[in-house]
Amino acid sequence: MEYPVWYVLVCLAIAAFFSWLLYGKRDVFPEMNPWLKKLIAAFRFLSLFLISFLLLSPLLATNHREVQKPKLVFLRDNSSSITAVGKKSYYEKEFVEEWSQLKSQLESKFDVSSFVFDEEISANENVNYNGKVTNLSAVVSQIRDRFSNQNLGAIVLATDGIYNQGNNPVFVSKELGVPIYAVGLGDTLPKKDLLINLVSHNKYAYLGNNFPLEITVEAKLCQGLSSVIQIIDESGQVKASQDFQIAGNRFQKQFSFMLKAEKVGMQRYSIRLQTIKGEVTTSNNTAEAYIEVLDGRQKVLLVYANPHPDIAALKNSIEANQSYEVETSSALNLKKKLEAYNLVIFHGIPAASGDGQNCIQELLKTEVPALFVVSSSSSIPNFNQLGNGVSIQTRSNTTNETQAIFNRNFALFSLSPELTSQLEKFPPLLSPYGDFKSSPGAQTLLFQKIGTVNTENPLLVFGQNGNRKMGSLLGENCWKWRLADFNQNKSTRNFDELVSKIVQYLAVKQDKSQFRIITKNKFQENESVLFEGEIYNDSYELINQADINLMVSNSKGKKYQFVLGKTDRSYRLDAGIFPPGVYSYEASTKMGDKLLKANGKFVVSEIKLEFTTITADHQLLRTMSLATHGKFYLPKDMKNISNEIQKSENLKPVIYNYSTFDEAIHLKWIFGLIILLLAMEWFVRKWGGAY
Repeated sequence: MEYPVWYVLVCLAIAAFFSWLLYGKRDVFPEMNPWLKKLIAAFRFLSLFLISFLLLSPLLATNHREVQKPKLVFLRDNSSSITAVGKKSYYEKEFVEEWSQLKSQLESKFDVSSFVFDEEISANENVNYNGKVTNLSAVVSQIRDRFSNQNLGAIVLATDGIYNQGNNPVFVSKELGVPIYAVGLGDTLPKKDLLINLVSHNKYAYLGNNFPLEITVEAKLCQGLSSVIQIIDESGQVKASQDFQIAGNRFQKQFSFMLKAEKVGMQRYSIRLQTIKGEVTTSNNTAEAYIEVLDGRQKVLLVYANPHPDIAALKNSIEANQSYEVETSSALNLKKKLEAYNLVIFHGIPAASGDGQNCIQELLKTEVPALFVVSSSSSIPNFNQLGNGVSIQTRSNTTNETQAIFNRNFALFSLSPELTSQLEKFPPLLSPYGDFKSSPGAQTLLFQKIGTVNTENPLLVFGQNGNRKMGSLLGENCWKWRLADFNQNKSTRNFDELVSKIVQYLAVKQDKSQFRIITKNKFQENESVLFEGEIYNDSYELINQADINLMVSNSKGKKYQFVLGKTDRSYRLDAGIFPPGVYSYEASTKMGDKLLKANGKFVVSEIKLEFTTITADHQLLRTMSLATHGKFYLPKDMKNISNEIQKSENLKPVIYNYSTFDEAIHLKWIFGLIILLLAMEWFVRKWGGAY
């Protein structure tokens, strides 16, 4: 009750006062029999007391007693490995009946919940043995979370013990604190089998280049036999093949092939193993590799005023990344237009001799990004006019030896800790002697250290002139950095990383398209294909008033139509699960009178994890049962599980006692009592002759 208990006395006083006021005087209803008058006064008193008492919001406590039967969870494996070695008919018919009988024997005494599982649990008990992945640890964790704080008594688990994702399920099983009665499915005897265990390859290849494809092959109980491995492209042409002999009953061999990227786009290569007679399954004799072939590498031009060792050092480091193609030329012999390149590096240009001035004028008419390396042949006054984020006021034609100091506040791109620590150990460069001034928008990656003094003078700085990114290395002899890196580390990976990051930042083009479709280029067959869409207006602001239509087509021409759903500022679509294969998509939308389109490709790859290991692991199931104080059974002994569970002293009902509180004003019977009292008062008063 929300008010003090003494308020009840107030309710009694109020009821008594108004009852007396109506019936207590002698001249009230004198013709009525006195005992009837007292009776109707009692009715009025009780009804007034109940009404005033209910206004105090009293609470009524109700005690409850609930008996909860022990819960049993039946888990049945739905993965492909169950029927990979045969007995499919048994697991689809006889085992289903035996499993159902076991559950029915226990349902009278226990609360039975039944699930099937592969990657996760499902309450749908339709078993088709088409699960592509088995994650036993995740399944046990989901049962633990779902039945936490409940009277979980035991788990009956029917599986072959094969898991190909997640952690060892034994450790998670111990945390449950309930016994696991495991039923071992599948076959523990090794069978003759030849299979592809692993396929490794790059995600991308460039048109005309060779790319590696590595395949790991395993064979079991196939000693003395031979087979052939073949790589076949989409047209059915055999691109590579190799015969091999199987040297033992537990055989493994890695094959390496070099293939040439001959067509642009997503290319599918089928890997096939010639079947051996008597194999238990041939589903694992094939695999597929999907490689996206790009239409060429980014082009980098190195233009120099005079020959210099820096040219070779920069060229070799850039070419260490296959994404770039490098051309070198002196300024006098340059014939191609700068617009043909993604990045131009000027060494010693603009030159004091005037060489390269035509190149600079051509550059300023384009948006091609540029990197300037200042050398002893550079014209500093002409360099200052480029507006690339830094200017130098020289005091003489002399130079300083300047070492690099890494700027830890640099934010345009990141460098590895190994490189940043190595930079300050590299030999000094030769930089102009003078005053250096950076523009407000410039970003300095390296400062100059002159002798033992750390200065604020930039050594490597980046700026932007309009839409053109520009960088400046204010010193020559970076070839010494590459040589020092090799002497200290037996490789040039640190210097190559620095050059690659500089080139990557400058050469990458910002996507300014007004319509974008964002998705991955590869999905697994059990993974939903997701799309995101973005539309930008002429001010480059995100908008989402228009609809986006999306059409997905497979290699056979079958089309799937979708409309992307609108989110806060953009679009999103879960297109669901697609069969394995290569798909193309085309999206369209309207912005005013403009029709905008975007297209691309993605691949859905087949999962064959369930066929990599097909020999049942009953030892794992025995370990899980032992660790949880359960037992292991074969299917033929499964009926004994019922007796074992029913005689267990640990599986007992749990009695819960609890109370609930309800406001009395919400109880309908009290409302009915008040109405009855008032009605009885009225009836008796009328019957006694009063009005």
